Amino acid sequence: MKKYENLLGSSIIASATIWAAVITGCAFVLKGTGMYGKISNILIGGSVAHVLFIWAPIGIQIKKLKESKGKVQKEVNSEQ
Repeated sequence: MKKYENLLGSSIIASATIWAAVITGCAFVLKGTGMYGKISNILIGGSVAHVLFIWAPIGIQIKKLKESKGKVQKEVNSEQ
């Protein structure tokens, strides 16, 4: 469980870092212009990176954790 908590904490920090970079990138592009197309591309890229590199691995880890807990519970029940 400790490994899961460390993964979750690291993921939250990574998520915040990605979005900080996205917002900073938008600020640089918007500086003195009204170009929505450029902003849209940056935000879409940030969203895709966020889902692929942060939440997909977390989902995989949570699934593995649930499966391993289920196996342990079945073993405990079968021993009783």
